[in-house]
Amino acid sequence: MTLREQIDCWFQAGEHERTVQAILKLPGSECTDELMGELAVAYNNLGEYKKAILVLEELKNRVCFTASWQYRMGYALYHSAMKAPTPAKTESLLLKARHAFSAALQLNPKEHIRGDCLEFLHWICEDLKSLKTTS
Repeated sequence: MTLREQIDCWFQAGEHERTVQAILKLPGSECTDELMGELAVAYNNLGEYKKAILVLEELKNRVCFTASWQYRMGYALYHSAMKAPTPAKTESLLLKARHAFSAALQLNPKEHIRGDCLEFLHWICEDLKSLKTTS
């Protein structure tokens, strides 16, 4: 079984920490953009959104033109916004997440990503309205 196949199994089993450990043990020369994207997914699934954002930022110049990168970044930003310490920081992160999800949609994503992006954009709209009414 390849590492990629193993990561899929761990993902299905909710064993995201195993994905993180396996990828972090690899020599740098074996850490492909695809594997680093999977590391970001694992961090997102573990609720470690800042780590996911850092990994995705490292990949930005090479893969930001993909729907999956935009979706993963939007996901990390959105969930970071939900934990932000101030309304201003929440708003800033929500706006960045909205941009990422909108960019993902423009890149003709797979149907499941498209549906998720639309749902997140709806939530972001509601969250931004809520922020405006409470300030």
